[in-house]
Order: sequence, then C-alpha cells, then structure tokens
Amino acid sequence: MPTLGPKKVSQPKFQKPIQIEKLSQGNLSRDLCLKCGLHSSCRTPFLQPLVPDGYTGKLLLIGDAPYEFERTNSPFSSLGGQTLKNILQEEGYNRSDIAYMPTLRCRPAKTPSMAQIRACAPFVYRAVTLLNAKHVLALGPVASKSLSNSGKSQPIARLRGREKVCTYDGGKFTYYVTSSLSQLGTSPNELARFREDIARLALAVLAYPKTGIPRNNVYLGFDTEYTPEKVLCGAVSDGTHARTVEASQLGKLAPLLSKATIVGHNLPVDLDALIKAKVPGLKFAMEQWLQGRKQRDTLLLAKLVDENRGKGGYTLESLLLAEYNVADYKAPTESLGPDPTLWPVPLRDERCRLDAWATLKVYEAHQDRTRGPEEITHAISMTLYRMRHAGIYVDIHRYRKMKTEVYAEEAAARKKLVRIAAKHGMKTFTAKDAEIRELIYAKLGLEIETRTKGGLPSASVKVLKEFKNEYPEVQAILDLSKADKLKTTYCDGLEAKFQRQPDGRFWLPVYINALAAKTGRRNSAGPNFQNQPVRVRQIFVSRFKGGTIADNDYCVDPKARVLCSDLIWRPAQALVIGQEIIAFPETGSKRKMCKATVTSIKSLTRPTLRLVTDRGSVVVSQEHRWLVKASGKHLYDWKETRNIQPGDYIPFYAEPWEAERSHEAGYLAGLLDGEGWVTGGNVGFAQNPGTVLEEYKAGLLRRGFNVRQYSTNKVQTICTNGPVGEKLRLLGTLRPKRLLPKASKLWEGVQGWGKHSFPAKVLAVQVVSKQGDVIAVGTSTNTLIVEGMFSHNSKLEPIAGGWVTGEHRLTEYFTKYPNGYIKIGKDFFRKDIEPKTKEYTMMKSLVLAILYNKKKWSLADDIWAQGVKLDSNYEKHTDEAGKLLERFLSELFPGVKAYHRRQEDFVLRRGYVDNAVGQRRRLPLPPEPMRSDKFAYKIYMRFKAHVINQAINYPIQSLASYVTGSALIDLERALLRQFKYSYVDFHTALMDKRWPMMPLLCIEVHDDIVMDIPKGMEKKTKEVTHEIMETVPTLRKLLPAFDTPLSVDTNMGATWGVK
Repeated sequence: MPTLGPKKVSQPKFQKPIQIEKLSQGNLSRDLCLKCGLHSSCRTPFLQPLVPDGYTGKLLLIGDAPYEFERTNSPFSSLGGQTLKNILQEEGYNRSDIAYMPTLRCRPAKTPSMAQIRACAPFVYRAVTLLNAKHVLALGPVASKSLSNSGKSQPIARLRGREKVCTYDGGKFTYYVTSSLSQLGTSPNELARFREDIARLALAVLAYPKTGIPRNNVYLGFDTEYTPEKVLCGAVSDGTHARTVEASQLGKLAPLLSKATIVGHNLPVDLDALIKAKVPGLKFAMEQWLQGRKQRDTLLLAKLVDENRGKGGYTLESLLLAEYNVADYKAPTESLGPDPTLWPVPLRDERCRLDAWATLKVYEAHQDRTRGPEEITHAISMTLYRMRHAGIYVDIHRYRKMKTEVYAEEAAARKKLVRIAAKHGMKTFTAKDAEIRELIYAKLGLEIETRTKGGLPSASVKVLKEFKNEYPEVQAILDLSKADKLKTTYCDGLEAKFQRQPDGRFWLPVYINALAAKTGRRNSAGPNFQNQPVRVRQIFVSRFKGGTIADNDYCVDPKARVLCSDLIWRPAQALVIGQEIIAFPETGSKRKMCKATVTSIKSLTRPTLRLVTDRGSVVVSQEHRWLVKASGKHLYDWKETRNIQPGDYIPFYAEPWEAERSHEAGYLAGLLDGEGWVTGGNVGFAQNPGTVLEEYKAGLLRRGFNVRQYSTNKVQTICTNGPVGEKLRLLGTLRPKRLLPKASKLWEGVQGWGKHSFPAKVLAVQVVSKQGDVIAVGTSTNTLIVEGMFSHNSKLEPIAGGWVTGEHRLTEYFTKYPNGYIKIGKDFFRKDIEPKTKEYTMMKSLVLAILYNKKKWSLADDIWAQGVKLDSNYEKHTDEAGKLLERFLSELFPGVKAYHRRQEDFVLRRGYVDNAVGQRRRLPLPPEPMRSDKFAYKIYMRFKAHVINQAINYPIQSLASYVTGSALIDLERALLRQFKYSYVDFHTALMDKRWPMMPLLCIEVHDDIVMDIPKGMEKKTKEVTHEIMETVPTLRKLLPAFDTPLSVDTNMGATWGVK
C-alpha cells in the first residue's frame, strides 16, 4: 500500500524475562507482593485461577483485574461476564471448556501500575503453562500488558486477531487479545468485535494465495507500493492466485485490469499510482474508475457494512482479520518502518502481493452485506479525492500578517499575565493549569463553584468567563487562552501543512472523508476546514490571477436584531466578525443554548419576505430558515420562510429589549448589584421586609415582569418567574454591573425552550421585494436568535428533514383555522370553548404533551400548576390526566408523532435505521443491567436516549449529505463537459498541479460548496452551479420521490468568507 513518507520506528525497550513462580509463592513473605501492596486493601488476596472440573483445555481467559471475580469467584457474575458467558455458549463452548485466570491476584482500587502487573505475571504465566489451553485470550489492556511484558499501551483494534507470542524465562506460548469484561457490559460496538474474536478461534487457517497470474478477471484485487517520488511495484489477485510486478512491467497487467471490476483498499491512491506509472492500455477503464464505476473500495464498503468499528478498525489487516483466521503478514515490513524503499525487495513484493489478495478477500466477505448506495458513494469519494488534489491556495502575505499579529497578541497576553501573577507573589508563572488554579482560587480568592472529575477546582474557560468582568486577572487568562489556541492550531499547526509550489506560492490539500462521520455527514481533517475561524479563512485565495472564491449562505434583513452574549440586541448590519452571540445546536432534540461567534458578514440582494408572527415581524430572504414546531416530543423541523404556513409555530426565546437609562432603572440595577444574585435558574433579590423590597417589586411589575416572593427565616426574596428569556430581559434592560457577567449561568447549557416558554405563532408570510437588501450572517453553530426566534444560516439539512418526516395531521388545525386550540377543543370536548378557560388551558397542555411525548405525571404537573385540578387528590388527578391524554390521542391524533415513534420503535427492535437511499446506521444497545444497579442503569438509559436520538437524526443528516454529494459529482461532470476535459486528463492535471483554466471544486463545508473560479467565468459558473445544485440529477434519479425544491445563493470574493 502507498505510504506518506518516512517515519521513525520506535523499538521496544528490553525487559527482563518473567520467571515463572508457583501459585503458592504468592503470600506476604514474597518481596514483590510486599512492594505491590494490593493485598492490604483486598478482601480476598492471592486469588486462585478458576478451573472447572473436567477441564477440556479448549480456552483460557486472562482477565483484566479481579473486580467481580474477587467478590463472587466467578468471571461471569457481572453484566460483562454474563454477556461473555452467553457469547461463548452461542459459539459452542461448554462450562468445562473454559478456565479463567485474573491478571492480578489481588483487587486494585484503580488502574494498576506496570510494576503491580509484573508482580503477578509469574503466576499468570504459570497458570498458562499448567493448563496448556488450546487458545489463550487476554481480556483487555491490563491482561495484554501482562502477557506482552510491556507497559506501552496499544489500541485493542491494533491487537485483535493477531497471534501474539509471550516469551518468558524458559519457554513461550501464543495468545490473542480482545475486549475487557467492562467493555462487553457497556459497549455494543465492542460486543460485535468480541463476537468476531471468538468466532475466529474456530476458523481454519486461511492459506495464502498461490503465486501466479490471476485466471479470473471479473473482480481483481489490486495494490501498489510507491513513494511520493515514484511507483515501485503493483500486484493483482483473483483470490486464489496473486502476482507482483515491477512498476515498469505494469503494462503486462493492463489486459486483465481493463476488463475487470477493480477492487482496492483506499483505491484512489492506487489509481494515482497507475496514472503516475503511465501504464498503457488503461485509458478507457481509467475513465470509468475515476468516476467511481467498475471499481470497489473496501474502505468504503467496510463502512457501509459496519460504521462502528472505531479508530484503527478500518485498516486492511483489521478488516481481513475480522473475517478470517490468517497470519499477520505485514509484521516483517512494519518492523522496518513505513518507507517501502527501505524494505528488501522480496519482502516488499510479497507484502504488495498479499495486500492485493487481502483486499479481494475482504470484498468477498463484504459484498453481500453492504447497506447503502455503492455507486454514488464511490462517485462522491472520487470527486472528493480530486478536491484533495485541487486543494486551495494560501495568501502567504495575509498569513504572515495574521501570524505576526497572533504571535504579538499571545506574547502580550502572556507577559501581562506574568506581571499579574508576580503582583500576587507568584515569582515563576508559565500558565500551567495548576498555576492558574493557584492564581484564581488561592490568590484572588474566587469561590469554587465546580470541580473537575479528579476533584480539583475547575479552571475551564466556561468557569472563568463568569468572572471576567469582575476580575481583570481572569480576563487576562482568557486572552492568553484564546491567543495560544490561534498560535498553536492556526499558525504553527497550519503552517506545517503548507506546501510550496514551483511558482513560489503556497498551497494546502483538502482532505474530506466520504463516510467518516457516523451521523451520515462528511468531515475533514488535516486541517479541519469545517471549523476554521473567519480570521483564518481569509488567508485562502484563488490560484488564478484575478480569480475569485465562491461559497453559499442564507440571509436576514440588515435591521433584524440578533441576540449577543452581552445581552444586547444588535442589528445584523452592526455585527462584526468574532462577535459572540447566543445560539443553539443545529441538530438534536433537547437543544441547549451555547455561545457562538459570527464567522462571516455579507451584503446580498435576494427576493425577500416578511414573516409576521404574534410576537412581531422580520424581513428575510425567501430561503431563510426557521426552527418550526413539528409533531412529536422535542421534534422540530427547519423550514424555509417561503414554505412556512400561517399557524406554524417557531420556538420563541425572548422579546428584544433596549437598555434602560432612567433614574429608576439605575436604582433597581444598584439594588441588584448590592443584594441580588444569579443562579443556574433564576435572578433574585433578597432583603428584609420594608420599603426597599416593595420598591424593587413594584419596579419589576411596572416593567411587565412576573415575580414570585418567598421568605427564608426573616429575609424576603423576590425572583422573576417565566422562561429564561424573561430573566435575561431583566438583566439586559437594567444591566447591573456585578450580575451581568453571571448571566451565562441562566442560559448556557440550558435547554432553549420548555414548558414555561411560548412559541411565536405565524400569522402571515408576505412578499416584500423581488430584490431586497439582506445580510448573510455566518456563525460557528450555523444558528442564531433573530427577533427572538430560533433561526438558521444554512438550509439543506432542514429541507431533507422536512421531506423525511413528512406532514402531520396536527398542522391542519393551525393552518386551516384562526385558532387551532379552539378548533381542537371543540372537536375533543364537543362544545365551543373560549380562551382563558379551563378547557382551553387543558387543550394547550394536551397539545404540548403529545408533541413532547409527555407522560401522565408530566401533564398532571403542567395543568395543576396552571390551576386546573381534575381531582382534589393529586394521585387521582394524575390518573385522570393519563386517561384524558390517552383519549385525546386515540380520538383525534392516532398518527401524531408518527415519524418519531416509528423511528424509536424500529431502532429498539432492530438495532438500526435506514435512510432514504438505503444506507444503514447500526445502533445496537448494550445489555440492560438490573435496575438495582442504579449507576449502570443510569448509563444504560442515557445510551438508550442517544440511540433514539440518532435514529431520528440520522435519516435527515445523511440524506442532506447525499444531496451535497450528488451536487459535487453532478457539478464536476457538468464543468468537465463545458470545458471539454476527460476525467483522466482532468485528474492527471490536478495530480501534476497543472491547474486547468476552469472553475475547481475546493472545499465542502456542511451544505456549502467552495469553488475557485478564474477571472471572467463568474457569471457562467454561477448559472451552472445554481442549475446543478438545485436539480441534483444523480440523487433524483436514485431517489425519484425526492421532489423538494432547492435553491442556492452564491457569494464571491477575493478570499474565502469575504465579499
């Protein structure tokens, strides 16, 4: 396989061989046992191996640490142990076939040290030699360290399936490594890998292929070995025969390859090698392969078979060993390093030959198990690979200017913080975590509000931001943290990846993984372009003289107000790049509010609409999207403004406010600064009964706040009732200097809407202008709060979501009638109802209950709190609420929450969900623990909630990914036709950095396709881009039912992100 260049291979340090000792020697008189010390805290020290009567010698398990084993003398009593027992029984093992030896004979309180592991190793090795089992299986990293006699940790994925040899003083034995018992009890993905490991033990050893020319050319495994400078050799295999040839002889393989469906692992790099070697007779076949046709990439297929293998689980050898019992043939070359020019030629040729064979064997194992559209997936992968070749150019002058500024900012911030520390008696200060804790807690005396998992006072950015306005020292720490991030990640880290081109300019490759993210989305790495700050994006420019960089965004009225993190509502046109705003996650059910930054500001002209709600109105582009309430618990869809209907509901956060400058406002702010407080849920003011308390209360009531008063001992406290937005309005209008910095406690990490918030009801959507001025606001979360409502600045995923979830009956009540609650109430109670009545209150609560999948006790709480009591006895009231809810659903809305319920039921029964194009997301649950084990059961329920959430989100996100993927391959095809390039010529030109004078696809960021366009081609490129991205012909051919209209906005500028 191709390599990335030379890399130093570290050699393991020599360890003194373990000398076997009898089990009886483990006692308090043994020197190693005294030094280990675990016996002193162990209830039953010096445990013996568990060997059943009539032991057959089939399997010996070396356990991690004797946690449950110490208590029960059985490895099968824990949840993981029960799972282990079941799997072994399924694979045909009886109890008499299995012996068990713990790695440590005394139970540790925490992860044991290597010295403690070595102290017990003589006994483990003794048990292995005495029991002489056919297979020895090490369960987890501690057991692996014991048998390897090495403290160096290796991922289990790099060990499983590979026969290992344990050498000790006087002998050796072989063993395998698999998951630990604790992983089996909590990780369903590890459970699948463990099943593979157990099943492999029973498989016959797979023989290597014969050396020779393949005789079957329907599917051919193919591999190359090359360096960046030259191709060394290539190999083909039909599964029974395999042959390697030198690079100069690859033409001999052309007759075979040209007629075959070629199979490779990370195949694009091997196609590069064929092109670089200039193999004759392959141009027609290569034209097909470069479009993703007549080829299969086992790296992609493996992820369509199982996307849960984790890091290291998708290497060719890992995939081969998951399916077959075969010797690890790569060890001889891996020990020599990754540079194939340093390998002896026979070893190099044999590795290449077996790689070609292994690739085909993996394909044979996977070909009938893939779940997803293989053709379009391979086509997208090839286009993304060409985008890697195209890359993007760096304006080195902009970069150096940014670097100089960042270095200066970091140095100034560090120097300032060192001076501050010195004033507090800290003579040496390097900004380490321990020093920062000492400064803020010991020297400044800040109150410890949160701690780390290790029990230390937290010095996280989130904690520090609460005190930044009160303590200049804290702000200095934050300034240094921000500057250091820019310096290390986006200066030093990014610069290391720059590549100087022959013309002296600098260039950066773009790596986008076709199937990397489990959500169904794609991601990028090395560097991650999807999280680049605007300051960094602006260093990327066109490679063409006078060329432009084009991307897409969606827009709002320049005067529309956006809620910033300092509790000021600023017009969109007044925002600046880097501005902190209050935002929320783009996806999820219970979305918690978070800080985001403005990443781009662009002025555009677009058709505009006015969205009129019962909370106000706002002018936006017709494509601008809002979070709109759908049927189901915490279920929301993103909708374009032009598709929103009267009666739709948009979650509403807060009425925009203005800071008050009156005398009374100043007085109230002073009272809050003196005796006020902010907690995670409220703003309060405490005072002894008297005039001051009454004046404060009257001032809040005059401003429309709903207050609650209660007493603690003799002190009276006044709190603000209502949703979080009301509490923010209090701080935002009065702006008390001491409390304002603590406002983030109210909203950060808190769900954005709930039972105390009321959505904005859409009254009308009106046409404003065919060409109106709008502002495109890009944010780090793709979300923002506009005029109090939950808004988006990217549109594709919600469009896919609307199509996936479909329409719901409940919507009809709010589109066909002026007041949906009244009409529902009339149909349910069979009589006219009016607002502000008991029935109307119940109706609103019932609708919310079915939307949020609330249970009877939650509904009972809601209506009881609003003064509606179905019975004076609360328990009977709860039972009546349950009956009411059941009748409401069965009589009026039997299909409500259909999509949510369907996905939840399906995933819990099947352990997977499929998207619209057939790609599967496997979501198995771990074994359910006993409810008496509260901690384990809590973890299980969290995992279950995650599974349900993924089952709902995956079909939406993955379909959106296929929309943009289809746009990429269709747009590339259209551009090649327009400029009369074949795929071979285009791909070769990009490889050689001979940039074709045509628009080039460079980067995909979520729903945004970034292009590099030569001067003079902007208008035509925009037309072609809009036509292709709005029609996505490949996807619509694959999925004819996807008839949702799409629209595109294009922004062009000298650099990425700037018009």
